Amino acid sequence: MIHHHYNRRIFAGLAFFAISAGMWAQPGIFNNKAILSEIKTGIDKTYNAEFPEAEKIFSDVEQRTKGSPAGPLLFGLLYYYQYAPLTPESPGAKPFVDNLNEAVSLSSKILDKNKNDVEILAMDMIARALLNMYYVDNGNSMKAIPEIMPIYRTVMKGFTLKDQFHEFYFTTGLYNYYREAYPEAHPVYKPITSLLRTGNKAEGLRQLHYAADSCVFLRNEALVFLKIIYLNYENDPSQAFQCMQRLNHRYPNNLLFVAGCAETLIINRQYEQAKPYLYLLFTKGKKDMYVLMKAFILKGIYEEKVNRDYATAEKNYLTGLKVASSYGSTVDAYKVYAYYGLSHIYRIQGKIKESQEYRKKGENLARYKYFSRLD
Repeated sequence: MIHHHYNRRIFAGLAFFAISAGMWAQPGIFNNKAILSEIKTGIDKTYNAEFPEAEKIFSDVEQRTKGSPAGPLLFGLLYYYQYAPLTPESPGAKPFVDNLNEAVSLSSKILDKNKNDVEILAMDMIARALLNMYYVDNGNSMKAIPEIMPIYRTVMKGFTLKDQFHEFYFTTGLYNYYREAYPEAHPVYKPITSLLRTGNKAEGLRQLHYAADSCVFLRNEALVFLKIIYLNYENDPSQAFQCMQRLNHRYPNNLLFVAGCAETLIINRQYEQAKPYLYLLFTKGKKDMYVLMKAFILKGIYEEKVNRDYATAEKNYLTGLKVASSYGSTVDAYKVYAYYGLSHIYRIQGKIKESQEYRKKGENLARYKYFSRLD
C-alpha cells in the first residue's frame, strides 16, 4: 500500500537525526568539528546525487572513526539514496544490509559498556529502523516487528531533548503530526495508535517548518516530509511544490526533487509551469528507469489534459506502468495517476469496460483526497 512508502521515508529521515543528534553528545566523535564538516559535505553530496564523491568522504570518515557505527551507517544511507527504491534485486541491497548490520553490531558493543551513550543509542536506533524499513518494503515485516517499540521509546525521548538537541524538532514534529493524521487517513490503525501518546497536527507542522529552516542535517528531510504531508494529508499541492522547489534549488542534480516539482505542479493543474521540469526528467534521466517511470506518467497527464492527445497520453501511461511494475508498492501513487488517466481516455473513446477496469484499479490504491484533483 502507499503508506509503506511514507513509512520508508520516515525511517530514512530519522537516519539523519541519528547523525545530527550525535553532534550534541558529550563526549562523542561528532563533537569533532572537522569530522562534522566532512559528514555534512558528504550528506550534501548524497542529496545532490554526487555519489562517488560522497563515497570518498564517507570512506575517510569511516577510517577516522574506527570502532564507531558512524561509518557503516553513513554508507547505509548512501546506498539507500543511490539505489532508491531499494529492492532485494538491487546491487545496493547487500551492501546496504551488511553496513547496517555492522552498525548495529558496533553499537551493541559500545552500549554494553555504557547504555546511556546518547550518540550511540541514536545511531543504533536508526540502523535498526532502516533495516526494518527495507524488510517491510520488501514483504518481510516479521523481521521488523520486534524493533518497533525500542524505536518508539527513543523517539519519545526527543520530546524532552528537543530544546537541548534542536534536531529533535524533526522527530517530534513528525510524531505530533502523524500520530493524529495517520489514523484519520487509515482508520484501521486507530485501535493501535490509541495506545500511543497523543499528538497535535498544527504543532507538528510548526515544528517541521522550524526544522526545515533551522536544523543542520535534517532541514532537507523536513522539506521532504512537508511535501508528503501537504500533498497527501492537507491536499495542498501548492505548499507541497514550494517544499520541492526549495530542495530543487539546493540540489539541482537530484532528479527525484525535479520529479517532485513536476508532480506537485501537475496535481495543482499548473501544467505549463511543469514543462521545464518534465524536460529535465527526460533529458537527464535517460539511464534511470525509476526517474523515467515518473516522467512518462507525468507526461501522460500533460498530454491528456493540455494537448488532448489521447494516443500519446495512453502510450506514456502504459510505458510508465510497465516500468512501475518493477518497483512494487513504493510507486503506487504514480500507478493511480496512470490508472485514472487511462480510465478517462477509454471513457472518452467509448471503451466503457476498459475505463471501468482502470478506474477500479486506481480506486483500490487511492488513499488520499488529492487524487480527486486528477478527475
